[in-house]
Amino acid sequence: VSTQSTGSTTNCQRCLLLVVSSTCCCFNFVMSFLLPHLESGWAVDQAIVTEEDRVVIIRFGMDWNAQCMKQDEALAKVAQEVSNMAVIYLVDISEVTDFNKM
Repeated sequence: VSTQSTGSTTNCQRCLLLVVSSTCCCFNFVMSFLLPHLESGWAVDQAIVTEEDRVVIIRFGMDWNAQCMKQDEALAKVAQEVSNMAVIYLVDISEVTDFNKM
């Protein structure tokens, strides 16, 4: 993925939350379905480069992981509130393996 944007990361054991600025609970598992998923490396690139007005927030992790589920719950709760300033996406790294070695 090449981008000229700046970013910051927050790590947990198996999750990476990437914020890019561009000029085991069933209830928690459901949270990952409330937010849009990016299904390929190309889709991640497009989400970053095509967003001109808002911050792009991407949670890289596994939808079934407890720590990721906690992040998904928090992101889902604020998604509507920050929708004018940011767009939030999820990437399941067990399905989109392009970023596993970065």
